[in-house]
Amino acid sequence: MSKHIPLILVAAILSVTGEIALKIAMNRFGTLSVSPKDLPQTVWNLMTNPLVLLALFLYVIAVFFWIAALSRMDLNFAYPVFTALGYIMATIASRLILSEPLPPSRLTGIAIICVGLLVIWRYAD
Repeated sequence: MSKHIPLILVAAILSVTGEIALKIAMNRFGTLSVSPKDLPQTVWNLMTNPLVLLALFLYVIAVFFWIAALSRMDLNFAYPVFTALGYIMATIASRLILSEPLPPSRLTGIAIICVGLLVIWRYAD
């Protein structure tokens, strides 16, 4: 099972990269209006935004790797690993790329997730 972790890793990297692209796009876009009056223009603005399109493309590729991972391993192993990697990578990327704050409480939570990830990997097979 652990020999297929690279599939999960690629899916997580692509997903987090898509999230970063979306966040950059939204930082540039501003607050998103979801009122019925503004919805058509909002959808158009999103669907013509290159960073949003890039994020969607990355998600599609990530799903391919995720499906490949699921075809080879149990969901109760794959999903916790995928989400843990996503949390860890998104936290690091948001700090390094987006300069978002990283308070000690969040670092503590990420450390706990890392311990959980190590436990899952240790007993993977």
